[in-house]
Amino acid sequence: MAESSSAPSARAGGAPFGEIYVRFPPRWHNVLVPIGPAAATTTAMSLYTASKPIPLAAQYGLWLAAKAIGGRALPGPRETWSLPFPRSVTASMWAAWARAVGREPDGIAIYERLQSGRQNLTLMVCAGARSMLVRIRRDPASLELERAISTIAHERGTRCFRVPRLIESGQIDEWHWVGYEAMSSRPHAPRFRLDGDGYQEISALVEVAIRRAAEVPDHWRGAHRDLTPWNLRRGRGTTWLIDWEDADLAPPHADAVYLRAIASALRPGPPRRMRLRPEEREASTYWAAIIADRETSPVEQRLRQRLLALLGG
Repeated sequence: MAESSSAPSARAGGAPFGEIYVRFPPRWHNVLVPIGPAAATTTAMSLYTASKPIPLAAQYGLWLAAKAIGGRALPGPRETWSLPFPRSVTASMWAAWARAVGREPDGIAIYERLQSGRQNLTLMVCAGARSMLVRIRRDPASLELERAISTIAHERGTRCFRVPRLIESGQIDEWHWVGYEAMSSRPHAPRFRLDGDGYQEISALVEVAIRRAAEVPDHWRGAHRDLTPWNLRRGRGTTWLIDWEDADLAPPHADAVYLRAIASALRPGPPRRMRLRPEEREASTYWAAIIADRETSPVEQRLRQRLLALLGG
C-alpha cells in the first residue's frame, strides 16, 4: 500500500528530494527509513542488522506490519533528510543508481554509523530483489579495499560465505560511489560462528588484496577485523560476510577471538574473562588495545566495557 499521499511530492527528475523518514530501530535510531511507499519501507528496514533474539523478533514483526500497511506502522517522529550534495549531483546519482538496479528505485534509506569517528555515507537504494547498498566517499582510496575484496571473492569463489557482488561504481563531481548487491530485502539473522575453513578463506582474500608492509610481523595473517554478528548474516539461504572496510593483517586467530568476544558480550549476565589457548593470547592483547582506544558513542559504551572485561583489557 503506497503512502505517497503522506509525503510531499518533491522529486525533481526522479531524484529523492524532501522524503519523509522515521528513525529505526527505536533504541539505536541509526537507520533512516522512508515511510513510503511500502516497498521502500520494508526494504529499508533490512539495513538494521539485529543480533539479539528480542530485537530481531521485533524487527520482523514491524516488517510484517509495514508490508501490510506501509510506513505508518513504524513508531517514532517523522523527519526530512537530504543527501549532502547539490541537487544536480543528487539527480545524477539517482539516475546512475536507477540504471544500475535496472528500474526506478522505490526510494533510499540511510545508515548512520554509531561510531563518532566514522561519518562516511552509506545508503540503500531500495528496489526489491535488485536493491543495492551504496557507499559514498570523497576519497576514492577508502573504497578500493572493499571493492578489491569483492572482485577477488567472485573471481576465486568462496565456499563458507558470500561476499556482496560489486554491481556498479561511479564518480560525480568530487564524490565517488560504489554499489553492491544487498543481502536481502527482508530481515536477516545473525551468525555467531564460522568454521576454520571460513577463517582461512578470509585470510586468503585479504592477503591477495593487501600488500604486506615491511613492519608487519611475518606471522600475521589476513583478517576481516570487524567480524561480528551484524556483519556475518544469514539471508536468502546464504551466509553473508559484509563490511570489509577494516580488513588488514592481524595476529593469528584475530577474527575468531573477536567474534567470540562479541558473541559473549551480547549474552546477558556479567562478562567473564575469556579462556584463551596460548596461540590466541596475542590476538586478545591486540584487540584489548584497539578497543581501549576506540572512540565510541554513548550507546556503545556498555558493549565496549563488556568486551574489555572479556579480553582482560
